[in-house]
Amino acid sequence: MCRAWLSLLVLPRLGCTFPPSGEPGAVPSTSAVRPFASPLVSAPAAGDLVEASASAPRAPQLPGPGGPWVGCYAHFRPTSTPLRDVTRLGLLCGSAGGLRPIAPAYQGTLAQGGEHSFPFSLERGQCVRAFAVSGRELTDLDLAIYDPTGILVRSDGIDDRWPVLPPDGMLCVALGGTYELRVSARKGAGDFAAQLWLLP
Repeated sequence: MCRAWLSLLVLPRLGCTFPPSGEPGAVPSTSAVRPFASPLVSAPAAGDLVEASASAPRAPQLPGPGGPWVGCYAHFRPTSTPLRDVTRLGLLCGSAGGLRPIAPAYQGTLAQGGEHSFPFSLERGQCVRAFAVSGRELTDLDLAIYDPTGILVRSDGIDDRWPVLPPDGMLCVALGGTYELRVSARKGAGDFAAQLWLLP
C-alpha cells in the first residue's frame, strides 16, 4: 500500500508516465485508488505532498507533465544532418530535464514502411525519453517503445520528422528488463538518427 501511494505522490511529480493499469509492467491500483484512465498522470499540487520528516531525502524537483517538457521542442526545426539534429534536440529536451544519453545515437536508413529495432535495458523505476530526427525525404518518422513482454508501452502518433516520446514527460517503468525502441518510416524514405536519454 505504501509503495503504491509513493508512486502516486513522487513519480508523477517527476513528469513520469506509466503503462495503463492491467498491462504487463503496469503499477497496480489499490482499493483506495482508482486506476488511471490514461497512461499520463498529472503532477500534484505543491500542497498535496506531505513530508514524513524534516530529515527525509527529497525527490528531485523536476517539472510535471507538459510545460517545459513540451516547450523545449516547440520551436525546434531540423536544419542539418539527422545525427546533428537529434543531438541538438536531446540537449534541448534531455539535459534541461536532468537526463543523460544512455548510449550514442542509433543511425540508419529506412525505406517507406520499413522499421529498425534497438534493444535497451531498464531497471524498475527508471525513466527514459526518446528522440529521433529524419532527413528531408522521410517526412513522417515514428517511434514506439515495447516492454520486455512485447507489449506496446508508448507510441508516437504525430506526423513529423522529429518525434519525441513521450511528448510531454518521461516514461517511468514498473518492470525491469530489455525494452525495445522501434523507429519506422510512415511517409517517405531516408536517413534517421535516434537516441534514448535516461534520468540517472
